[in-house]
Amino acid sequence: MLYEHRPMVTAKGVPIDPPDKGTPFSRMVAVALAIVVASLTILFQNTGDDLHRAVLGSPPAPPPPELTINDPAPGTYGSTDILSRIYLKMRRLVVSAEQMENTGGGSKFHSPSMMSNIDPMIQVDEDRVRAAIMSAEFENTESALNRLDKLEADLAIKDSGLSVEESHPLLARDIRVLRTIYAGEIDTLTQEDRDYLVTRYQLLGRGALTFGMSDNDPARKPLVTGAIAPLLLIGSFALLVLLTGFVMLVVGIVLLGSGKIRTRMHRPTRGGSVFLETYAVFVGAFLVYVLIATMIDHYPSLHQYGVFILPAQWILLVTVFWGLLRGMNFSKWRHAIGLYGGRKLLTEMGVGVLVYLASVPLFLLGTLVTILLFTIKEWLFPSGEGESLPPNEIFEIIAKGDTVTVILLLTLATIWAPICEELIFRGALFRHLRGYLHWTLAALGSAVLFAFMHSYGPLFVTPLIVLGFMFAFMRHWRGSLIAPMTAHFTHNFSIMMLTVLMVRLIS
Repeated sequence: MLYEHRPMVTAKGVPIDPPDKGTPFSRMVAVALAIVVASLTILFQNTGDDLHRAVLGSPPAPPPPELTINDPAPGTYGSTDILSRIYLKMRRLVVSAEQMENTGGGSKFHSPSMMSNIDPMIQVDEDRVRAAIMSAEFENTESALNRLDKLEADLAIKDSGLSVEESHPLLARDIRVLRTIYAGEIDTLTQEDRDYLVTRYQLLGRGALTFGMSDNDPARKPLVTGAIAPLLLIGSFALLVLLTGFVMLVVGIVLLGSGKIRTRMHRPTRGGSVFLETYAVFVGAFLVYVLIATMIDHYPSLHQYGVFILPAQWILLVTVFWGLLRGMNFSKWRHAIGLYGGRKLLTEMGVGVLVYLASVPLFLLGTLVTILLFTIKEWLFPSGEGESLPPNEIFEIIAKGDTVTVILLLTLATIWAPICEELIFRGALFRHLRGYLHWTLAALGSAVLFAFMHSYGPLFVTPLIVLGFMFAFMRHWRGSLIAPMTAHFTHNFSIMMLTVLMVRLIS
């Protein structure tokens, strides 16, 4: 008697795959290894230099850099510098036309709220110089001079026995030049002093040299209006994206609630381990990569090898194929991990874009949560203890890096990350968790691990958790990884292009 073979399905008609490759022993090993390497990586990625020194040892203290008058000041393209440049470029949006005419450049215009945003970001002494420049622009010259006096007094205390000119000759010159400007004696400055200030502080230096002019003066106007039109354009586009995303989110919730969205990802049966092994192998390799990269950055004698760090990250892509090394059939492996085109490639890519738009309002909500958490932290630790703002490493690389470095960074963000991270976190990890958990819990678990793999710190991962959850939802819905890969690319490409544009605007 013949029986028709029918694959197992859930109550909602979703196909159930047999257990992935693996044994109870390999599963036990994979769980232990995944917990250990994930915990170590998250700990290392989300703690400061103290842990790095404990792991790698204390490197020999490098001699202080021999800065000259031809070098940009420390802190260039840091948080204080970036925000100050943006505020200077937006000055015409802050000061009304009547105020500009009456104050002749803003020496009497008072906007302390700007300084309340800048002051918490100060990290180096040169940032205090930048804050003094911005204080003149948005408070008054008296406040700027008081800041310069306080900086000079603090420098004298720091190096008792030496004059500021002896211990910090460049900062002493900064203070002298700016005092001359804000005392209304800019005409007495030599051309050498003017060039020095521009070299040290770039856009802010040019702003200081035009202080006292009308904001409509041809020499000053580009410095205080250069970002208005592009920022308005960016803001309008962002608002359009947000509104479109909100509509997509509402439509998606209605469709999901009505049951019209049917999931296509096969649910694996409990018991396998190969895809948890894949995740563990990737995280272990990533931890080794991060340790090597940190060591190269940690020890000056190894800095010559830093050129290999960005391209070496591509090697981690090899870990994706662990299932094939374990003997899986290529066709079964490819389908299980989601590496196929779905029903139609362009349709899957379109779904990725639409669902990403729907995730934008949620991403914004996650960002607001991060701001709230950071505000609470600042309230609890007003002295600067606790977590600090994450560094603007990508911004600094794009602003300072050569063409090859920028291209490597762009390809990592827009090609490597959408492919490798989706294959690992949504392809392998989410699939394994889905065999044991409801899809929402599996998505949340993979999203949290995805977010904490980045070195942003615990207060800043909420937006990434939102994105990771939405990427996992796409994997659950479509089965294929094309949609989440497309969404991941769209997000990273947008962020990178916005960063490039901002660098051009404030340079």
